[in-house]
Amino acid sequence: MIKLEAGERIGTYRVIDFIARGGFSLVYLAEDESGQKVALKIGDVAGGGRYVTRFLEITNKRQPEGISPDETPAEAIFFRQDGVRIDFLDVHEIDDLVRSEADLLRGVKSPNVVRVRDCFRHDGRPVLVRDFVRGKTLREKIRALEGIRLNWFLPLVRSLQKLRDTGALDYHGDLKPENILVKPSGSVVLGDPAMRADERGVITTTPHYNPFLLRDSKADVMGIGVMLYEILTGVLPFDDVPWQYAGREQGARASQGTRCARELPIVRRIAEKAGGARAPGAGREPARPHAPPALRTTDGHTPHDPRRARRDCRVPPVFPHGGPDARRHRARPRG
Repeated sequence: MIKLEAGERIGTYRVIDFIARGGFSLVYLAEDESGQKVALKIGDVAGGGRYVTRFLEITNKRQPEGISPDETPAEAIFFRQDGVRIDFLDVHEIDDLVRSEADLLRGVKSPNVVRVRDCFRHDGRPVLVRDFVRGKTLREKIRALEGIRLNWFLPLVRSLQKLRDTGALDYHGDLKPENILVKPSGSVVLGDPAMRADERGVITTTPHYNPFLLRDSKADVMGIGVMLYEILTGVLPFDDVPWQYAGREQGARASQGTRCARELPIVRRIAEKAGGARAPGAGREPARPHAPPALRTTDGHTPHDPRRARRDCRVPPVFPHGGPDARRHRARPRG
């Protein structure tokens, strides 16, 4: 792992501060020779969301050695003939994905997608250079109980549709509050699309926002639907990711339906548009203690639940004064 300190030079850039981390990368604030600020994305052998939250300290301060409750890391999803599997990525696989992300975004020209400037090598590792976007993530605004505007999603949807229609970007694949940046002006920008290696059947995505692990524009429809439900109710639309339907194109037409399908018609229509998919009836079924064998990690554990990390860190919940299932958001002591 490349660890950078403030003031250190990497290529032609001077590191200013650490910004954030994901399941497979670290992002630093830096400036170029002209003094213009940029964001440097560097691969990190973190192993995905489950590894990050098990082996790194959960802290309110963002730092490379820990993880903030405002960060929900993605998982590495492997699609095989015998099912879908969550697994680790080695350093070479992560570097390949960083390079493929650079190639993917070079052809994307949109005011609502972070622009890639360059991709260079440092100590044999690729470093992705992107525009620095000043503002807050949607996750930070939700947790701070700041005003949320649902019309923020409109330019994002229109941009994604235009990019898909022109062939510049078939789908984002990892839509979640952590990947939506809100500028002080109120305009919104998408960052960090799912890293993908289609020829190898690998994608990095966050299962709670892409519950059926789709690899097309339907994944973005599902992600937006889940975010809308979370913003309007303060909870996710299911207690556990519906692993039994992961990787299926149509999901579960005959299932009971999620809370969003039962309670919010607008989100139900969004979910049904995504291939007629409905997650199984969360809140009505007992919690599943284990994921199915095809969706277990290599060491037999179930994947990361982002809500557990936020409970354990003892920070205020999204809606601390009540709301549906508010008790699930209360802090609990670490065992």
